[in-house]
Amino acid sequence: MSQIENLPVFPIDAHIFPGGKLKLRLFEPRYIRLIKERGHLETAFAMAMYSHVLIEQKPQLLQIATVVKIIDFEPLDDGFLGITVEGQSLVMIDLMKTEDDGLHIANCKPLPEWEEDTSAFDHGHTDYLKDKLLSLYKEYPDFLALYPHLKSELNWLVMRWLEVLPVPSDLKLEMLQEENASNAVMLVRMMLDATESPPPENL
Repeated sequence: MSQIENLPVFPIDAHIFPGGKLKLRLFEPRYIRLIKERGHLETAFAMAMYSHVLIEQKPQLLQIATVVKIIDFEPLDDGFLGITVEGQSLVMIDLMKTEDDGLHIANCKPLPEWEEDTSAFDHGHTDYLKDKLLSLYKEYPDFLALYPHLKSELNWLVMRWLEVLPVPSDLKLEMLQEENASNAVMLVRMMLDATESPPPENL
């Protein structure tokens, strides 16, 4: 895939990676314009997360972003526009400018995804992460509505966990740039296993 030019960038605190879905409420004119101009495209816009590190007490956008497409529109009761987006691929923000209405526009370089063959480090992680994710989604109907059928693919499952676990954004993106998902699997398993461990006897 060649460089993507003039791609709008949507800064957000929430996390979405390839294969993930997210509902958004739009009301600012710059984002309404974005939807009107690019809502029909497979590469509608990119969603960029903020770093957990502040510079001069200001949040900074990370250079790695997720290209998304819009898969659903809905008018909301409060008059805002609701959309659902789905992550398509990762990109590196190369050059960004800000237009008069505050909309960020960037040239982006596509980034490779994890290797698909996970057999060498699976060891039952796929079934475990799928079962735990289904249990989590059942507690939150909004998530379950987005994912009525979970995939039995380790890479996909790990990305869903990285979206919701309390891990610094910088670390999440660092792992997504690795050759495969092995280290991300270990991190997710470690965090999930820690929630199941009994407390020490002296507590």
